[in-house]
Amino acid sequence: MLSRYAQPIRLGDRTVEVVLAPSGGAQTQVALSVLARPGHGVLTAADRTVIADCGRLDFASPTWPLLGLADAVVVLTRGQVDELGHLRERIGELVRQVSGRLLVWLVAGGPYQAADVQEYLHRHLTRVLELPADAVQVRELLPYDERTAAVLDGSRKAGRRWRRRPLMRALSQLAAELPTAGASSPTAAAFRSGVEVR
Repeated sequence: MLSRYAQPIRLGDRTVEVVLAPSGGAQTQVALSVLARPGHGVLTAADRTVIADCGRLDFASPTWPLLGLADAVVVLTRGQVDELGHLRERIGELVRQVSGRLLVWLVAGGPYQAADVQEYLHRHLTRVLELPADAVQVRELLPYDERTAAVLDGSRKAGRRWRRRPLMRALSQLAAELPTAGASSPTAAAFRSGVEVR
């Protein structure tokens, strides 16, 4: 059903098919809520890797059930006090809901590095919530790279070397951590914790 809308993007040594979300948040939420319904096989087909961009982190979202289907849940956030505070408030519920791995990927634009964020979240998980510290893995910064983002969203033509740009190199490295087709249910759900990635 979705295959005819997919466009291939090469990440590292594999090609991932991407279906871009509608431009409006409301339309995206409706589409994902339909796909997340029990018995709908698009998100759990064994022959493909699916990455679902679920928008901003919100427990009331109709996409919340995707966490129970996903092999990995990725939260994008900047290393800034307000965004990390937003994530900290929700980290316990996220850990309890996620069926697979919970990955926090930092986006450029804040003073805190991955080691700082990992310590901050792990301390909260173990001391306050009494959850295992290894339930959350924090990864290094995704670089701010407007030119590559413009290529990915179709507003700029790709040059000969665009795959060597900082954002594409970082995405290729991070893609290795996501589930691959052939896993039991290769689905990754991606949330933004107060982050707009352009």
